[in-house]
Amino acid sequence: MAASMAPNGRDVADEWNVDICPPTAPEWDKRLRVFRCVAAAVSEDGQKTGSQFALPE
Repeated sequence: MAASMAPNGRDVADEWNVDICPPTAPEWDKRLRVFRCVAAAVSEDGQKTGSQFALPE
């Protein structure tokens, strides 16, 4: 995740909440093994700050 962070992404928050979303039981039964990682900036006002990650060029 750090490699895909936007240049000013580290200025948005000192701390990040990271959650991992595993496949559902039906997806697992269909042999889908994709785990998703979701990160959110922890900010004083609790407002979303927009995307701070981008696909590598």
